[in-house]
Amino acid sequence: MLSSSFALHLTTNLRQTARTSAHARVLPHTCTWAKVSTLNVKKKVKAKAILRTLRPDRIVETGQEIIDLSGKCAKTVRVPLTHPRWPSALGPRVLLQASADLVRTTKERFPDDTRGFFYYHRGVPALAGGVRFRVCDDAAGFDAGRDLELRSGLWQAQPLDVARVAKFRGFIPLLLQERLVDEDLLADAAKIKAKKRYRFYSFSDPFLFSAKSDGFRLHFITRKGSNEHRFTNPLEDTRDDKPAFPYTGRLWACFEISKMPEHAKKGPCLLLRCLEIVQPIECVVPGYDGHVYPPSPGEYVMRNGRPWYHRLLRQEEKFRDMMEQEGIYPSAEECALIVIPRPTA
Repeated sequence: MLSSSFALHLTTNLRQTARTSAHARVLPHTCTWAKVSTLNVKKKVKAKAILRTLRPDRIVETGQEIIDLSGKCAKTVRVPLTHPRWPSALGPRVLLQASADLVRTTKERFPDDTRGFFYYHRGVPALAGGVRFRVCDDAAGFDAGRDLELRSGLWQAQPLDVARVAKFRGFIPLLLQERLVDEDLLADAAKIKAKKRYRFYSFSDPFLFSAKSDGFRLHFITRKGSNEHRFTNPLEDTRDDKPAFPYTGRLWACFEISKMPEHAKKGPCLLLRCLEIVQPIECVVPGYDGHVYPPSPGEYVMRNGRPWYHRLLRQEEKFRDMMEQEGIYPSAEECALIVIPRPTA
């Protein structure tokens, strides 16, 4: 026998069920009901690196954290500033890549233990400066650190790059706010087209070349613009009956303005001094007579017993801006004493 209380409870539940069934909606077979539950899954988002200063003396003051590029092909760094006159297609950020060539099939990576700080290196002239990356463990070790170098050379974003390349434009607000460059410099840089390699901001800038190269194109850059000139290789033997390139190897060299008396009536002339042998210089012509001397560190490149030289006035239109910048363009009185050569290509 069921207790009276339990019977009453059962009767009440049955009545409620019947009442609900009478008003229930019967769905066709094509419809289904499902209860979907969603889980609030929190993704772990890695904080992006933030660039707060390009001045080494403000690293501690601004709370600039160390930036880690180790082993990466590319790194995006956020800059918490914008500038109305210098918008960037990437927004308030800069994109750093280990490869200078964006079309390479093999992606280069930043070396291991590439941790440090970005800073601006002032140049002379101003266009020769640039944003660099100082590899160090902390702010206290900045001065003892070293600038990042890749296979292509020193990593640096110069004013020409910052003003013209979208991935570097994010540096501009900081450069202007911290008065590291002036806006007129960036405006001039934005008008100049010059390849990344072989940029010369002074005649004395060092450069690397091969003893077997058939020549090299150099871009001489001033605030007025860029002028390109192709030099034949000073180590080439130009005699008709001799092999063209008697040597192999690579060297660092730099131009110097000649002070030799024999060049006084020729106008400003460039000499070429060997700075360092990178790959051993070897003679590949048996019994070569030495018309072109093998380069030696600290010495001028010699041909037929005399230093190789190049007359700048022979291509005056290409070198005038740089000569004026360095204060060696001849005055009217000096020009009267110079035998002006006919221009050549």
